Amino acid sequence: MHLLQLDNTGEFSLVEFVGSNIPRYAILSHTWGADHEEVTIKDIVKGTGKDKAGYAKIRFCGKQAAKDNFQYFWVDTCCINKSSSAELSEAINSMFRWYHNAARCYVYLSDVSTRGSDGNDLSSQRTWKTAFQHSRWFTRGWTLQELLAPTSIEFFSAEGERLGDRNSLMQEIHDITGISIQALKGGPLSQFSINERVSWAKRRETKREEDAAYSLLGIFNVHMPLIYGEGRKKAFSRLQRETEQFLRDESTVPPSAPSIEGPKRNREPFSTVPVARCPDFMDRCNFSAWICEKCAVPMTYAAIVSPGDVGASQLAIKHENEARAVLPHGQSLANWRISVFRSPWPRSSSFERLASTPPMLATYIMQSHGPVLIMPPSKDEEDNGNGDGEGDNPIWDPRVYFLTILKTRIDEIVEDWTNLVRNLEEGVEQRIEKHPIVHLNSTTNGLDHVKSNIDWTVLIMALLRKCRGKLSSIIRAWDRAFEPDRFNTSDISIFYPFESSEPQVKAKAKLLWNETNKSFDKTRNIENTLNSLYMSCEEYSKILIVSMNLESSRLNLECHAINYRNLSLNQTAQLTNLTAGLILSVSLICGLMGARQPWS
Repeated sequence: MHLLQLDNTGEFSLVEFVGSNIPRYAILSHTWGADHEEVTIKDIVKGTGKDKAGYAKIRFCGKQAAKDNFQYFWVDTCCINKSSSAELSEAINSMFRWYHNAARCYVYLSDVSTRGSDGNDLSSQRTWKTAFQHSRWFTRGWTLQELLAPTSIEFFSAEGERLGDRNSLMQEIHDITGISIQALKGGPLSQFSINERVSWAKRRETKREEDAAYSLLGIFNVHMPLIYGEGRKKAFSRLQRETEQFLRDESTVPPSAPSIEGPKRNREPFSTVPVARCPDFMDRCNFSAWICEKCAVPMTYAAIVSPGDVGASQLAIKHENEARAVLPHGQSLANWRISVFRSPWPRSSSFERLASTPPMLATYIMQSHGPVLIMPPSKDEEDNGNGDGEGDNPIWDPRVYFLTILKTRIDEIVEDWTNLVRNLEEGVEQRIEKHPIVHLNSTTNGLDHVKSNIDWTVLIMALLRKCRGKLSSIIRAWDRAFEPDRFNTSDISIFYPFESSEPQVKAKAKLLWNETNKSFDKTRNIENTLNSLYMSCEEYSKILIVSMNLESSRLNLECHAINYRNLSLNQTAQLTNLTAGLILSVSLICGLMGARQPWS
């Protein structure tokens, strides 16, 4: 990621940051003028472009960032090398995250002035508010995610005067855009239907027709290669497939998700309970009464800790069904949550279960005052000897060993991911080496040879997209949980709920946290490898397609594309198993730090 900085002489320079070593930065949101009026990355490197109209926006952002004590800031016109398709693709797929991670977002409205013609302050305010309502910024496609993604966003006039922030101008923004107040307040976008999110962008325009779809990638939390020239219809078609697949993976909507560009449908709320109730379930020890007592009022959470297979999930389902039966008509169960936690770690290979576990689980596992029901093993488990050992000890408290468990599990998952990526990498290299591009002739077997390679490449790219999407979500969740403003790494006492004044205990906690963070940082290297591998496959695929005799074969890559649903069961199971443990690790962290999960 390239960031700009302003030196003492008033000159701008670019600094590149890789991985997790990205400092706090401000970010600019604006509307583009003509391409020749905007300052490019080459202009910054060469020290040119000061006579361009777009230079005023960069100068404003630099001064405002310095005023707010930010050393670095980001502007899309000159922080992306658009001559590199790989860098452009990475930037567009990362744009929502970059705006969200920014410490401050400045919206520069070049068509809104605070200078009234008569110099009257009241008249000036009426003038800029009218101009604000009709600003071009509210009509552009890319500015939708720039409005919703940042945690802190401020609006400025053409003169650089502050007009207000998203909170103070929320009603005006709602009236202009029609976007839900809840979304403007930072509510999870996943709680809004596909069609509602698409409706927010309906009247917005983009210079390139494909960008109408690409600008929504962050809104739907999906990743997708860019194919400029494919047209608006195909771009939206691919976005629809990616979104529906993501939603199926995350189990946030039924498989029959509505079409992205189809008619709006009103769906009934559905339960996120991942398994059905067992009709033969028998309550024991009055556990149901305990749950009812702890979850008697809204906004209460309870965690059930069990060694597994003793009925904890059925207890939660029983309470969910009973609570739903007595709810007033139209009231949601969203504020009553019960989480099931198996000690010392869930063994479920189902990503759906982990994704549907409320993030608040960690809070009540970690905080001593939260209601935690520790269930003993069943009689059968005790008889079979499964109740022995620390993991299945009925008095085992997961709060004490949280960091140890977290680090151990992350190490295991990182190792599995590393092995998976290494195998994929070797497979791709061997395939390309053994199957070089051949000269094609429609009367030979060359066409079949290339078709076979294209099918194989598309399959691998689908697998890589799935891996990359999961891993990217995990990394975003981790970074969000440990934002500098949210988490003070000098105070690790949050991981040790019991009181202890012993310096060695705190020192051990600090050391263990550092080791845990280093372990997780390895996932960033894996993500970089996945990106490089994907780009290699993409280039290989392009060469394959170009080398075909399009006039005679009229090969359409889409006809040979292998949908994610057609991946073999073994491949799908491998992906979910590798992802499950790390997903829950981040779920626990997000809940602990009060951060929103990207898949929630």
